[in-house]
Amino acid sequence: MRLHSTDGVTFTLRPLRYEFPELAPTEPDDWDANWLVLRGELHVPGHVPWSFEDPSLTTWDAAHLTRWLRRVASGQAAPGRHATLEFVEPDLAFSLAAVEAGLVTVRVHLALEARPPWSPAPDDDVLDPYAVDVTTTCAGLARAVEEWEREVAAFPVR
Repeated sequence: MRLHSTDGVTFTLRPLRYEFPELAPTEPDDWDANWLVLRGELHVPGHVPWSFEDPSLTTWDAAHLTRWLRRVASGQAAPGRHATLEFVEPDLAFSLAAVEAGLVTVRVHLALEARPPWSPAPDDDVLDPYAVDVTTTCAGLARAVEEWEREVAAFPVR
């Protein structure tokens, strides 16, 4: 999934593999068998491009991200308290920052291993995320959601 912002910011997120590809689930909802290693890339004008690879989402999180992004792209979500999507691993989160004049602003929160090195955390608190806004059209976000859905389809719940 690639999100292009009107101000030149680009955020790409792709599932690469299961963290433990050799594991067969031993029980329903086997967490270890369902962690996904993601590759994230961030391009912010004026900064060195940044990328990370980390087991940031489970297969269930990936499906939740799909549903959340669809709601945002279709105009069914509004900025506010319930417009934030967080996961078990705190290194990646999303929130809806604004909806205005046919544009949506999705805020990408990056912490821990996902935090760009050029963005030091206040007081060295690596849990305090770096946030970057990606402003795009609803149609552009819908295309990114379709791309994400195709990519995560290769990694079903095990």
